[in-house]
Amino acid sequence: AEMIRTTKNGGVIVVIDAVFPENKWKNPLAHYIRQYDRGQHVRYQHEQQELLSTFGNWEITRHLSSFTGLELLLCVLAMQE
Repeated sequence: AEMIRTTKNGGVIVVIDAVFPENKWKNPLAHYIRQYDRGQHVRYQHEQQELLSTFGNWEITRHLSSFTGLELLLCVLAMQE
């Protein structure tokens, strides 16, 4: 909520966040790495989308972030002018 409050009209908020793989059986190494992440706050994509949707209409895309199959979400919110 703080980033929404402090972003000027016409500004853009970008959030890059690690997520669990869509299918843990297709990519067990990435799922294992995320499951034992020391941050302990890795979410599934639907959980991240649900969290962000309370603050506006985010454009969310999934990306592969490493050769081990780790995935991330690129979330962008353009503030209305």
